[in-house]
Amino acid sequence: MSFFKTLAAAIASDVAKSKPSELPIPEVDTVSYAVVGEEYYLTERQMRNLKPGYLVASPEPKNKHDRNAVVMHDTTGRKIGYMYASLAKKYQPLLTKTGPIKVPMTKNGNVIKYQIATVSALKKYVANL
Repeated sequence: MSFFKTLAAAIASDVAKSKPSELPIPEVDTVSYAVVGEEYYLTERQMRNLKPGYLVASPEPKNKHDRNAVVMHDTTGRKIGYMYASLAKKYQPLLTKTGPIKVPMTKNGNVIKYQIATVSALKKYVANL
């Protein structure tokens, strides 16, 4: 197994083992966004077979392209894509405090969307930790 496949498997295993939080945020304080970059991580068949469920949003501060990155995995640890960079810049500091969080995911055609607490709701939640 190549170094990169071994590294990817280790990361996926860590994500699958971690117990992401489901935050007690009312649905009215959530927003829906599309995942980006999924075409790099999912084959056409995987995209077709992807069913609604949950994603795990995790801060990825060691990302060599964007130190503010927030990666989106499925609950088995498979990387699905990322949060938009402009959103990740706001969410990553909060997710660093909460740890990975589990967010509902839907799919419409080839668009994967996730529902996450608004930045203001997440700030309130973090302030009470």
